[in-house]
Amino acid sequence: SRSIFLGDGSSVQNNVDFEDISFFTVSGKVTYKDTNVPVENVTILIDGEVALGADNSVVRTDAEGDYEINVPIGNHYLSVEKVGHTFYEGYFPPLDDQSVVTFHEFTEDLTVNFTDSTTVKLAGRLVGGTREAEKTIGFGLSTNNIGTATLSFDLQNGAYGLPTASVVTDAYSGEYEIHLIPEQFIISGITTSAGYTIDASELSVLDLRNSLDEITVLEDAEDTTSAKYSYHHQLNFVFRENPVILVYDENDQDFTGDNVFTYTDQATGDQVEIDLSGAGFPYPIFEMGNRYEANVYVVETYRNPGHPDGAIVDNVPVEGADVTIVDNLAIDPTDGNTGKTDVDGYFAYDFTAGIPSIATDNNGMSFTKTFEVSATVDGIGVDWNNGEVFRAYVLGTKPQEGTGFVTYGPDQVDFVLRDPPGSNSYAYIEKGSSYSTTEGWGLSSTSNTGLDRFVSTGLDVTVGGGAVGPVAETDNVNVSQLGMTLTRSYDYSGNYTETYTFNERIETSSDPEDVGSMADLYVGKATNVFVSKTNNIRLVDRDYAISNLPVEDYLDFGANVVIAKLEGFAVDNNGTPTYFIYSQKFIIEELIPELLTLRDDLLRNRPGKYESHLDYSSPYYGLNNDHPGLIDAETEILAAYPGATSSNLSYTFTPTGEEE
Repeated sequence: SRSIFLGDGSSVQNNVDFEDISFFTVSGKVTYKDTNVPVENVTILIDGEVALGADNSVVRTDAEGDYEINVPIGNHYLSVEKVGHTFYEGYFPPLDDQSVVTFHEFTEDLTVNFTDSTTVKLAGRLVGGTREAEKTIGFGLSTNNIGTATLSFDLQNGAYGLPTASVVTDAYSGEYEIHLIPEQFIISGITTSAGYTIDASELSVLDLRNSLDEITVLEDAEDTTSAKYSYHHQLNFVFRENPVILVYDENDQDFTGDNVFTYTDQATGDQVEIDLSGAGFPYPIFEMGNRYEANVYVVETYRNPGHPDGAIVDNVPVEGADVTIVDNLAIDPTDGNTGKTDVDGYFAYDFTAGIPSIATDNNGMSFTKTFEVSATVDGIGVDWNNGEVFRAYVLGTKPQEGTGFVTYGPDQVDFVLRDPPGSNSYAYIEKGSSYSTTEGWGLSSTSNTGLDRFVSTGLDVTVGGGAVGPVAETDNVNVSQLGMTLTRSYDYSGNYTETYTFNERIETSSDPEDVGSMADLYVGKATNVFVSKTNNIRLVDRDYAISNLPVEDYLDFGANVVIAKLEGFAVDNNGTPTYFIYSQKFIIEELIPELLTLRDDLLRNRPGKYESHLDYSSPYYGLNNDHPGLIDAETEILAAYPGATSSNLSYTFTPTGEEE
């Protein structure tokens, strides 16, 4: 080097090169603390002002975290910044003990590196099903229902040698938290201690570059004073099992029909109670006319045998599943058998058991009927019992086609409102009063082989012998012209009850000419009864069945009782009665004479249809052939009237058309 003088008299020097040392080049790298991982897009500042490059653009670190700037000669300080980031060494020279900037005299080129200390708190949980996954994070509110696992996170760009970051999920809640640099990570496949696996191919790249804002949640969202938890990014690992269908009875026990059943001993007529759980039948038993509940749940089932509090079987409900039930056990297979599960994965269904099956086969399914449940979840179909059809026996009565007949009942008085003695006196039933009558149906037992001692009552039987099953419900009949409402109901023991509720005040006559019994009011009805021959599926003593029934008519599983097909009768007294309120005076003076006139017209003026075997003067004239008085006088009548027979003591009826 040499010295050159520039001044007065020497203002020009030729062939001399100069080096501008008015600024110096400073370069370096920005990396995350304790790593070699570069930080991209970090802005470089000189004396608090952004550094500009040759093209007057802001200088930022490149993909490798490198930068280069020109710093003027003299005293300056450098710093770095990036939105959301915190720098452990973000100033050159470092801040003093009071966090005040200090200056460096730049007289030469330098290398200055900076360190980014930013981390992201990643929080989440590893659980089975959405119920646990949706609980507020950070407070241990979820249940670990699939076991613990080690979660491993590897930097997507593996060139910088960052070690794998790992965390073990909590044994109680399945929660975890881990601090990672705000970059992109690959998550390794997961296998829990309970054997649940999530393949790495099912997991997306975890991008934390924009997860820099802190999120704070409350343990109780409605209580601002409750505990708080903060994190930057939530990532749940939720294992999803295929849904399954569970069906329980009204006590949330297995759906298996009746546990205890009372049957009639065919030999003695005694009622015998049997515990069905030990009877050895391959299928459950239901009884016709009884009401049953089938509580349907669509769930995802998860198991964690190693939970610290003991083995867990967790049925996570599936809301909104479309449920379809095909119920061939029911009296009406289409009644209320579709719908959606609620928030608890629950669909309520109940039914009345209908008529039994009398069909037999060689595959062990004789006398059985089916009950199927299916559901659709997010377009995926699932069947109860993995598609294995649920079968059961229905014990009850099935009318035989074409065996029905009608008996015509006489007027029947249900009750009498007695008029008190004395003129101008009367009795009354106040408006709103109710009175009930109950009648039961039965059949005199015989020792006929294969005849069921039990008589079904309350069947809704149609003319021609068809039947849709038992009626065990209530209906209301408004008899408005009589000022009353009638409620009719059956119970499952064959009792038929009618309850009269009077909508108007009913009273006997106060007419002085109608005193005492002549003013009594008779309230009642005329009834018709339909009777049908039936095939019954019953429990029968095994010894009785072996001795009295064809082998094809019973199922023997080696228990004390068998399931057998027997013949019997069904009675339907739920016709449409004609109701009346008559005074005794009206009955004696008008009604009976009118009925006698109608009777005499039939017997005298209908040749070829009705033929009386008795003289008009006979005390038995016009009585029904089954009248008890006729039966008692059978010998006398047969001797006096040659045209009479044992079955037609009073008259012979000859039908003249199909309807008769």
